[in-house]
Amino acid sequence: MSEAGGIPCGHHPERPAAAVCIDCETPLCFACRHVGHDGLSRCEACLEQTRLPALSRADDDAPAEPEPPLFVPETLPDDTVRALPAPEPPEPQSPADKAEAAARLVATVEPIPWEQAERYPAPLAMWLTLTAILRSPLHAVVRIPWERRDFVTPLVLAVSAGVLGHIGILVSAFLFADLNAVLGPQFHELGVSPVAGALIAMTTVPLGITLKLFLASALSHFLLKSVGAARRPYEATFRIFAYAGVTSLLALIPGLGAPLAMAMTLLVVLLGIRVAHRATPGQSFLGAAPHFVALLLSAGV
Repeated sequence: MSEAGGIPCGHHPERPAAAVCIDCETPLCFACRHVGHDGLSRCEACLEQTRLPALSRADDDAPAEPEPPLFVPETLPDDTVRALPAPEPPEPQSPADKAEAAARLVATVEPIPWEQAERYPAPLAMWLTLTAILRSPLHAVVRIPWERRDFVTPLVLAVSAGVLGHIGILVSAFLFADLNAVLGPQFHELGVSPVAGALIAMTTVPLGITLKLFLASALSHFLLKSVGAARRPYEATFRIFAYAGVTSLLALIPGLGAPLAMAMTLLVVLLGIRVAHRATPGQSFLGAAPHFVALLLSAGV
């Protein structure tokens, strides 16, 4: 709106104009100015012609001291009021897009407990990481940082959980099955007792877990790369397999603990590949194939 200060009112020459009628361009003081629902100033006659109800109307005994001048537009374009185009409906998200959206949350959510060494001691961090995965595998996977140039932290978790899980398998075999059958015939042939054989076998478990972790994740990343699905570096794939290894702790549960651990590990690997690499279901199953083969071999299938 244009400034009308210094111009007398068209109806009260003794009063300064505060606005200009948008229709007849008559200067108006505060007593003569009417504001319609369209927010524009008009005189009383023009307001009646437009049949717009007034939002405000000053009394005839308005104060002599003028308020700060208002501004009105000198001209209005023809298309001042026009209908807005209807918003386009949102496009449906594919599973890959949903996985990508979940991956974007990684930078905004709190990291998984094992990555917060300054906050939690190692045993508590391992337990909280396991419970987070069991409570909601997808939400837990989203909290895994994929690229930190750190292979040691997830490796320590996988090896520690794997060793404890192996102890659970041996204890279950000792209590409910034949320990010699679990350890293999080599210890029996050497005349080594089952308990001593279990202790000897435990010394090779950390190395075996480490080698299997690197080989399975490397082969998985190679398969993903061969179909153009490896959208993050190898470290992300390694971290998927390493954090999936924490579910080995379920093997401490007598009886069904070991099969449950295998199933949960495979689920976390599948979800991790979907989220970290924004892979399709088929690509995720291809990337998880090395881990599935390793599970079959470890189960003796």
